[in-house]
Amino acid sequence: MNAKTILLGTDFSPLSRAALEWAATIAGATGAKLLIATVEPGQPTSHFGSIYRGLPDPGIADLAKTLAEFVPSHPAAVVEHRILQGEAAAELIKCAAEEKVDLVVLGSHGRSGLKHLMLGSVAEAVLRGAHCPVLICKSAAPPAGV
Repeated sequence: MNAKTILLGTDFSPLSRAALEWAATIAGATGAKLLIATVEPGQPTSHFGSIYRGLPDPGIADLAKTLAEFVPSHPAAVVEHRILQGEAAAELIKCAAEEKVDLVVLGSHGRSGLKHLMLGSVAEAVLRGAHCPVLICKSAAPPAGV
């Protein structure tokens, strides 16, 4: 793979941590930039009216701090962080297209059966909607040397 930019979508879960290590390993091996993004769902304007529109979200500073600390265990890649706002899958797909990423990496919680069909899946939606390959990490970090 000749990747220039890899997008990692994170929710800061243990599976996202495993996906981070996979993405960093691939980025280090290919010389790609690693773009780490999290999606903040936005303000509750639809429930509480326009009073909240345009006001800064007090949680964004905490989210930005958490995101800045979310880095691979080995500095094998150039890392950039982004906070996206909106519906997770749509924002990740949009970011992937705008940044012309070569690979999207996500952790998946692996829901299955009826619950999966009813709730949907960010990983599945990104897999179906992204213009580039998508690596879904369901459990472990990459083996040494990958």
